[in-house]
Amino acid sequence: MIAPIIVILLTQLIFSVTDLLARAHLRSTNLGVHSFLQPWFIAYAIIRILSTGAQFYVFTKIDLGKTVTLFSVAGIIFANILGVLFLKEILSPKDYIGVVLAVIALIILSIK
Repeated sequence: MIAPIIVILLTQLIFSVTDLLARAHLRSTNLGVHSFLQPWFIAYAIIRILSTGAQFYVFTKIDLGKTVTLFSVAGIIFANILGVLFLKEILSPKDYIGVVLAVIALIILSIK
């Protein structure tokens, strides 16, 4: 049995990476019906559907409120890490404090 927190982290990482994929493709073209027929979008949708299936596993193991909070916090963490690493985004010191607090929240919520 895989620990639910590992599934949360992996699925949120996958969601964040696919968000980068979508951002990269949608910046070069306008969003339209044609976007939904592109190979990148089909891969994006399949990957996200599979990840959502993995998230259902977590819903069976952890209370809903805690689960949604963990998913949200993990999303904040990964979005900021990927933003810094791949998009060269620079946050304000206040923003970094917020991300650190999110990391602390993830740790606290992960403890049984």
